[in-house]
Amino acid sequence: MKTLAECLVFGAVAGACLLLADVRTDYDHRADFTKYHTYS
Repeated sequence: MKTLAECLVFGAVAGACLLLADVRTDYDHRADFTKYHTYS
Protein backbone atom coordinates (compact mmCIF):
# COMPACT_ATOMS: atom_id res chain seq x y z
CA MET A 1 0.00 0.00 0.00
CA LYS A 2 2.90 2.35 0.61
CA THR A 3 3.89 2.40 -3.06
CA LEU A 4 0.29 2.99 -4.13
CA ALA A 5 0.03 5.97 -1.79
CA GLU A 6 3.33 7.34 -3.07
CA CYS A 7 2.11 7.02 -6.66
CA LEU A 8 -1.12 8.80 -5.83
CA VAL A 9 0.72 11.64 -4.11
CA PHE A 10 3.16 11.96 -7.01
CA GLY A 11 0.27 11.99 -9.50
CA ALA A 12 -1.56 14.66 -7.53
CA VAL A 13 1.52 16.87 -7.32
CA ALA A 14 2.33 16.40 -11.01
CA GLY A 15 -1.27 17.17 -11.97
CA ALA A 16 -1.28 20.33 -9.87
CA CYS A 17 1.96 21.49 -11.50
CA LEU A 18 0.49 20.95 -14.95
CA LEU A 19 -2.66 22.85 -14.10
CA LEU A 20 -0.78 25.76 -12.57
CA ALA A 21 1.73 26.11 -15.42
CA ASP A 22 1.35 29.36 -17.35
CA VAL A 23 3.14 29.43 -20.70
CA ARG A 24 3.21 32.57 -22.83
CA THR A 25 4.87 32.99 -26.18
CA ASP A 26 5.61 35.97 -28.32
CA TYR A 27 7.62 36.51 -31.48
CA ASP A 28 8.70 39.29 -33.76
CA HIS A 29 5.88 39.64 -36.29
CA ARG A 30 8.29 41.33 -38.69
CA ALA A 31 10.75 38.41 -38.66
CA ASP A 32 11.51 36.91 -42.09
CA PHE A 33 11.11 33.17 -41.62
CA THR A 34 12.20 32.40 -45.18
CA LYS A 35 15.79 32.74 -43.95
CA TYR A 36 15.40 29.79 -41.57
CA HIS A 37 16.01 26.28 -42.85
CA THR A 38 15.09 23.00 -41.23
CA TYR A 39 16.79 19.71 -41.91
CA SER A 40 14.30 17.03 -41.08
